[in-house]
Amino acid sequence: MQKLFLCALLLVVSNAVAARSIDLNYHSDALRATYAFGMQRNVEGDVGILILDKQGNKNNDSEVGLHTGINFVSGSVKLGGRLFYISPGNNDLLALGFGGQGRIGLSKEVGISGHFYYAPEMTSMLDAASYHDLTVNLDLRIAKAAFLYLGYRNLKVKIGDVNNKLEIDDDFMVGFKIHF
Repeated sequence: MQKLFLCALLLVVSNAVAARSIDLNYHSDALRATYAFGMQRNVEGDVGILILDKQGNKNNDSEVGLHTGINFVSGSVKLGGRLFYISPGNNDLLALGFGGQGRIGLSKEVGISGHFYYAPEMTSMLDAASYHDLTVNLDLRIAKAAFLYLGYRNLKVKIGDVNNKLEIDDDFMVGFKIHF
C-alpha cells in the first residue's frame, strides 16, 4: 500500500508541471510507464512505474518498481541520474544510478533509442549492492511527435555482499512514446 501511495504522490506532483513525454511499454510479464516533464530549459525530470507479474517467484506476487530521475538535456541526448526502488520477496532495493538516454535517427521515420543507468555499490542502498537498467529500442515515427517501438529491457540488481544477482526484468517489449 505504501508503494502505491508513493507512486500516486509522485504522479500528482509531476502533473503540476508540463509534460514533455509519456512512454508506455509492455511484454507478457511487465508494464512500464514513464512520465517526463520539464523542470528548467535544459533539465528534465521523470517518474515511472514498472509492474511485473512474476509467476515463477516464491510467493507468486506481482512486483512494483518505482523510479524518478533528473537529466540534463542537449539535443537528443540526456545525461543524469535515476533513483530506483523495488521490493521483491524479502528484499528492499534502492539504488541511485547514473547514465543517460538518447536517440539516433537512422532516417526521418526510423531510429534507435534507449537508456542506461548504473548504480555502483556506493550509491546502492538497503539490500542492493549494485543496479543496472538497460533499454534499447528500434522506433518508428507514426506522427510528428509519436513513436511505436520494439525494444529490449534488462534490469538487474546485485543483492548484498555475495554475488547474488536478481534479474528484475529481461525481455523484449513493444511500446509507444509521445512527445509534447
